[in-house]
Amino acid sequence: LNSSKGTTGMFIICLIPGIPKDLLMYVAGVTPVKAVRLFFIYALSRTPGILIWVSVGTNAFEKNYKDMFITICGAILFITLTLILKNRYKKKVELNNLIE
Repeated sequence: LNSSKGTTGMFIICLIPGIPKDLLMYVAGVTPVKAVRLFFIYALSRTPGILIWVSVGTNAFEKNYKDMFITICGAILFITLTLILKNRYKKKVELNNLIE
């Protein structure tokens, strides 16, 4: 987890919705990873999701369904791109393991 690969992996995992990020942070907290690194990974990866759901909630409250639909489409695009990144990272790691 202290390597750049571990940092990238944690960041990508934290971006994926539905994965228990708190559990990942608890486990990472007992490893030799620096607390500052964990804080920045968690803060950077959680910000997009928080902004998306706050926007959806605000638009739903104001009955602004057009903007809510646009935000949900953006969230779907964000999730899709995150999963593509995760798959590329996974393939890259598998390829590096085969070479070694």
